[in-house]
Amino acid sequence: MNIANGTRGEVVEIIPDPREATTSNWGPRVSLVYPPSCILIRLEYGNPSRVGDLPDGVVPIFPKEQTYQLKIGGGKAKSVKRKQLPITGAYGFTDYRAQGQTIGHVIIDLASPPTGALTPFSAYVALSRSSGRETIRLLRDFDETLFTRPVCEALKRADSRFEELNKKTKEHWEQRCVAGTMAHT
Repeated sequence: MNIANGTRGEVVEIIPDPREATTSNWGPRVSLVYPPSCILIRLEYGNPSRVGDLPDGVVPIFPKEQTYQLKIGGGKAKSVKRKQLPITGAYGFTDYRAQGQTIGHVIIDLASPPTGALTPFSAYVALSRSSGRETIRLLRDFDETLFTRPVCEALKRADSRFEELNKKTKEHWEQRCVAGTMAHT
């Protein structure tokens, strides 16, 4: 169906398992006891084959069932059956796109990108998008020197320049205030 890892789409409909208690008041949030029978996804890209009576670009995703053999200690192997939908719901974007946003819960990847470099400033933007450490998770380990290496010289010079401008601005306004006060007396 031309679907692979990384395929993006939008959930169109969630079809509950027939064993779910039926309710006429399905609000914006519903707790399910069983995995849905099917989720209909409208694909963002690609040209999937048309599936039955579904609209173009809409595909069904069914739960996948897998059985595993687990051997605990020296005992006999036990059979474990797992059923889940083979999708991950997420929305991802760069630190640049995240600037100025407050996001409820975030998963952050601080690994070095395949091209370019990750800066402490990019990491700060990503880490400061949520409201606290309880709502932030790191996807994987990262290079700790990202936060311990010295700041670049150009940034130090720019910071010194801003401090000097701040000092001059403050002196200028203080002189104007004194001159204005003297003019009114």
